This record gives sequence, structure tokens and C-alpha cells, in this order.
Amino acid sequence: MVVVPDGRVDYDKLLELLAGVEENHLDFKATVDMDEKADQLKLIKDMITMSNRPPGGYILIGVSDRGTPCMPGGSITDRRRYDGARLGDLVRPYIEGQIHIRSQIHDHENNEIVVIWAENSGLPVPFSRLGEYEDAKAKKVPVFRPGEIFVREGAQNVPIRNAHWQDVLSAYTRR
Repeated sequence: MVVVPDGRVDYDKLLELLAGVEENHLDFKATVDMDEKADQLKLIKDMITMSNRPPGGYILIGVSDRGTPCMPGGSITDRRRYDGARLGDLVRPYIEGQIHIRSQIHDHENNEIVVIWAENSGLPVPFSRLGEYEDAKAKKVPVFRPGEIFVREGAQNVPIRNAHWQDVLSAYTRR
């Protein structure tokens, strides 16, 4: 089933997305620990990457790579951390440009699933700051660097290249 990236985050949209597979406009994450810097930075990268492919894209947290709900109910201790405005506040210090985030948490078959919509603003959004964390051996691990632009290509986040520009600028061109 092809994902229709329409910006909805309601329960019916969740059911539609669960019937899909990871692709340009849909990413599954089994878990995201908002207390871990590495997870925060990876989520920031995912949201920006999704927003760079018009008209935007979805991230489902609590869903395995196979599309199966996997985060038991009660796993999210503070649901406010996944509020769209808070997620936007998490992203903004790392980017040049605008990003609009909508989100909703759903209870589905005794699991919790966060639906995040990252909307395209018309132009690709580059990173303006280094996003890095320290691993268990105190080694600095970069997730993104200033000036980098990532786009979604199938089930992967990849650096932008010539083949992406026509699609990435399509919304801007239409305006």
C-alpha cells in the first residue's frame, strides 16, 4: 500500500500507516528514549529528513521495522514530550529554515504509538549546528553536521544528491 502523505495524525491515519511499509514518506521506530542525547539527535535528523521530501512524511514510534506495534501501553511516562510544539522546539536550534511538526499518541491493541508528521516548507532544510553525542567509550559520534541536507530515499536517510533536487524543490516550484 502506498502512503498518502496528507498531514493527518488521527487514529484512522495510524491504521492506514500500519498497513504500509517504510518508504520515502514513512519511517518506523521501535523506541525513542527522549532522555538519551543519541536518540534525540537521531529523531531530529529523521524529522528534518522527512520534511525535506514534499509534502512531508511520517514517523511512527512504537512500531518495529516490520510494521508491528511493539511499545506496550504505559511505556511513555511523559506524553507531553511528544507534543508537536515541543518536538518543534527540539528541532529548531539545529536548523536553518522552518519546520512544522504535528503529533499524536494513540493507544492501539495494548500498545502506544506516536504518530509524527513533519511537513515540508517548500525548501530543503539544512542543519546549522553540529549534532553529536558521546558513546559509552566517551567518543564523540556525529549524527549531522552544519550545512548537511538529508532526504528520505526508500527506507533510508541519505545526503541529498543531484537526483533528488527536482522532487525536493517541486513544492517550491509549484508555488
